[in-house]
Amino acid sequence: MPDNKFLLELIENVGRPILATSLNLSGEKSMINLENLSDELKNKVDLIVNSGDAKVGIASTIIRIDNEKIKILREGPISKEELEKKAKD
Repeated sequence: MPDNKFLLELIENVGRPILATSLNLSGEKSMINLENLSDELKNKVDLIVNSGDAKVGIASTIIRIDNEKIKILREGPISKEELEKKAKD
């Protein structure tokens, strides 16, 4: 979930999940601001929300949950241990 008031309100108003990704192509370095955004990527998306430089500086953690088991698809700022702890809560 984003830590962004506009995006949280957008999700609430749409009323269903929104598919979104980090601002980089697979295998590329994480983007922390829009200065280096390529025209190629700009032309492939419908909406870019610029809320300033990234606070963490690395791409989000992406997970898959199957039968209550957590699989990390992309490691980011949230560790597997943190996810497992939250899952137990």
